[in-house]
Amino acid sequence: VRSDVASRRAGRRRRADNRVELLETPLPPDLAAPDRTWRAEAWAALLIMPVFFAGQWSYGVGLAMTSVTSSTVICTTSSVTTFLGSRYFLSEPSSAKKWLGVLLCITGAVLLLQGDRAPSGPAPSWVGDLICWLSALFYSAYVLLVRALVRDPLQFFSFLGAYVLLLGGPAVALLLHFSPAYAGPFWASFSPEVLWLLLLTGLLDNALSQFFWAQGVLLTSPTVATAGLGLTIPLSVASDLLLGHSVGPWQYAASAVVGVGFLLVNLGHHAAKEEPADDN
Repeated sequence: VRSDVASRRAGRRRRADNRVELLETPLPPDLAAPDRTWRAEAWAALLIMPVFFAGQWSYGVGLAMTSVTSSTVICTTSSVTTFLGSRYFLSEPSSAKKWLGVLLCITGAVLLLQGDRAPSGPAPSWVGDLICWLSALFYSAYVLLVRALVRDPLQFFSFLGAYVLLLGGPAVALLLHFSPAYAGPFWASFSPEVLWLLLLTGLLDNALSQFFWAQGVLLTSPTVATAGLGLTIPLSVASDLLLGHSVGPWQYAASAVVGVGFLLVNLGHHAAKEEPADDN
């Protein structure tokens, strides 16, 4: 029995080595260098920027074409695609606890939507649902690339922001300028309040949250970090309670289910990390 276990672990190590070689082969040499410099993070940001930009754009477009309920449920499936991608490309260990935790995180999001039956946004559309599903796939690819290529999140996001501003900014400006939805220059509707709101949103909702999220990806795994995003559900319930807003049973149930799911994913992750110690 011990020989069978040892042979399975050796096979996993060989598959992991092959997948790491597959990931590193087409990349610039600086990314694989042991003494990585800022150039490595610049290369990583340049490679990841199109995936990041496509994920943000596709989610916004899909949300405008379908209901909030459909987009939320579809986007929660990114935890499954992230787990599968991390399992295959990064050799993340699998376990029953992880699978159950991922499914509970999705279930929690569905329970939360059950408590909010009021229609929000446009009617469901299969085109919008498809675009939201593509956004979930882009997110999964984004988190896997961050795990595989990024080592210094501060330098990485500095370059990523610069690339989005210099390359993505002009493209968006052209699209808005020639869009029939804007009769005049798109910047004419920018008031000081809008600019301040964009600045605060970019700092708090994008820069800081993305930085801490990337640190979580590097310190744990893509699956744990993705499941952790579901903790916004119990945190939102806690904020509603602090502000004196009413909270229904569906919200409490969703918070409990997501919390248990996140705990199971973490237990499965730490159990897998301690597994090689059994070789001794």
